[in-house]
Amino acid sequence: MDTDVLMVGPTHEMMQCVESSVRRLGLTFATAAFESSTDCDSSRIVIIGRSDNPPTGDLVATIVSRTRAAVVFCDAEGSAPDRIAAYENGAIGHLDPSCSDREVVARLQAVLRLCELQPQGEGDTIVVRGVVIDRARREVRLDDGSVVRPTTREFDLLWYFAEHVGLALSRSQILDAVWGWDYTGEPRTVDVHVRQLRRRFPGLAIETIRGVGYRLKP
Repeated sequence: MDTDVLMVGPTHEMMQCVESSVRRLGLTFATAAFESSTDCDSSRIVIIGRSDNPPTGDLVATIVSRTRAAVVFCDAEGSAPDRIAAYENGAIGHLDPSCSDREVVARLQAVLRLCELQPQGEGDTIVVRGVVIDRARREVRLDDGSVVRPTTREFDLLWYFAEHVGLALSRSQILDAVWGWDYTGEPRTVDVHVRQLRRRFPGLAIETIRGVGYRLKP
């Protein structure tokens, strides 16, 4: 669905809470049923309503695997394990339907900044070992000419490594920069995503620095 912000499975209260805030940011807004949630590749942000079937965490994982959109979940009554599962599966933030409009606006602005989804210049690229990481298109061009479009989290992690190529980065630094300061899940999720990057991009050398974290070698 061609819209800036797609809200999946909203209740009336949740939709009212979010829609006015989205409009204030000058973004387009639409809603969809849970069963249509995977048809959202042209959206910039996907906001997931409370879901017990499938669980919110599973729904996050499905959307993250099929789209480059930033995924946020809306949750007022879910348990801590539900929220942790959503974050570990790729969500980058959550909204409380009881928040004021100003707080929802602030949180959405933070999501946009975190994912760097604002329009970027054509030259906004970093080249490492012949691999072109293109932030404007959020895609990676390999040295054989093929194009890979990582998930939102994978791309943000790769871009962070590329911005700091050659530097040792701790897990806490990576979590704060890529997952956000309010992330409450397991730090080892960094290890999982690094393994995914290594599988996708074997031409890049992401080195494990024992006792510290990781480094992308020049």
